[in-house]
Amino acid sequence: MSYQTGGNKGGLSKNKGKGTSPKVEGGSGSQNRGTCIRLVHHTKQSYPANISQGPTSSSGISPNIPENLSFYVRIEPLSPDYGVHGQQIRHSEPGDWLPPNRPNGLRDGQGHVSFLRWAGGRITTVPPNDQIRTTSLDGYVYTAATVFTQFPDIQRLLAVPFNARTRSVYATYGRGWQAIRFNHNRVGDSNTYLSYISHRGAERAIAAPGSPRWMPELLPVSYDCDHRHASRNQGGLIGELPLLFALAAFSIEPNQGFPVNAMGPGRWYNHGQTTGRIAERGMVVTIYTDPRNPHWSTPQLLDRLQNGEFGPFYG
Repeated sequence: MSYQTGGNKGGLSKNKGKGTSPKVEGGSGSQNRGTCIRLVHHTKQSYPANISQGPTSSSGISPNIPENLSFYVRIEPLSPDYGVHGQQIRHSEPGDWLPPNRPNGLRDGQGHVSFLRWAGGRITTVPPNDQIRTTSLDGYVYTAATVFTQFPDIQRLLAVPFNARTRSVYATYGRGWQAIRFNHNRVGDSNTYLSYISHRGAERAIAAPGSPRWMPELLPVSYDCDHRHASRNQGGLIGELPLLFALAAFSIEPNQGFPVNAMGPGRWYNHGQTTGRIAERGMVVTIYTDPRNPHWSTPQLLDRLQNGEFGPFYG
């Protein structure tokens, strides 16, 4: 498979149209991150113009993503550095491998840094000559996470909600490396559930049987739902953006770049490549608001995207 490159600029629109989109009960914004939320459909509600109605997910949910909504993504590959004085291979009590806790225990990993722009559900690689590559985005950080595979000891991913190359895991985050988890978000009064991926979710597995559209490419089958939820309908994946992008990056080998052609508005397209969930592979994923698109790239809009108000991120 060939991976396209290139960027596009999101425009602004002051017009509003009408549409149908899930609403989050119990407030909006960053307070809802990582919590169980219930989505309720309302038929009379105003929305920005240029809503991208993508193909329905496997559950029949149509994404309603604003075409002008945009943000940037930086993915930096990581590996443990056992050459640092005092750095040793770490294991949990069951004997499973754990990433280093100290920033100096991490080094650049295999592969190249990916700098991407997401706009209206479509992802492109930022061109090398784009001025944004040399612009400091420190003041535009929305959120970040560091993620490692725990393969082959156990088929799961470990994460902390910050850049572990700049902050000590235990000094900053006393819980240490945690397996990614999920919240189960019911869509209205239906039997359809969205799985909210988080570093501190309530459930160890997704809310309903995994869709063949994105399992096992995005998630290993070890995260499939248990028998208690086998009768539920799968609505797709939503949640913390760094983790959603890490799933995509881990889906192919490190030297293959980022699978931009596998992502579309509200869904995942199987690429059929060899999985990149290999032993001790890590990455820092940072999400930035778009400085060129201030009205359509705000923390509030990205909160709504994470919470599933525009439909599934991967359906």
